[in-house]
Amino acid sequence: MIEKKNQSPRFKVPIIFILFLALGYLIKYQPIIKYDIIISRALAVYRPAWLTSNMIFITDLGYFKTGSVLVIVTAIGVAAAKHYRMAFLILLSSAAALWAELFKYLFVRPRPSADLLGFNPIHANGWSYPSGHATFSAAVYGFMIILIFLKVKGKKRHFIAAVPALLLTAILFSRVYLGAHFITDVVGGLLLGLAWALLIKL
Repeated sequence: MIEKKNQSPRFKVPIIFILFLALGYLIKYQPIIKYDIIISRALAVYRPAWLTSNMIFITDLGYFKTGSVLVIVTAIGVAAAKHYRMAFLILLSSAAALWAELFKYLFVRPRPSADLLGFNPIHANGWSYPSGHATFSAAVYGFMIILIFLKVKGKKRHFIAAVPALLLTAILFSRVYLGAHFITDVVGGLLLGLAWALLIKL
């Protein structure tokens, strides 16, 4: 039973990574996907100023420079409790942002344009697939969720894990809502980030 539990992530990592690559190559040869545009335009129907300003704030939490502050503070706190290996892995989870940048140059997908979206997207640099914010957030907050379920006992772990889970969900939504990415970019980033989080947990 223990052996099966330990082996499970080893099978999940390559499967998730293959799904990420498959989606990437689909996008590479068909950059404009109908469902991407449908979903993005659906979000353009209701865009009040208060929601947009909140989405900008939330999306910054998935930015590497901003999120790294949280990662460092968390790692220091964990190291202070003498969990040094765990602290190192928390820091290592943020390296997913580097993988995202590498794969962006492999797939070279253009960012969404105002013509396709039906509204002016937030300014963003670089290629679009995978989303760097989604990759970084999925790896960091996803790894925190994994640690919570490994270290915290009882039903309370579900409530604790809900905090990073909700934050991750909000960041992913913000990238599409703000027009920085198509939803497939965000899904790709989610897959890549989760694969990295599971890999470093092994």
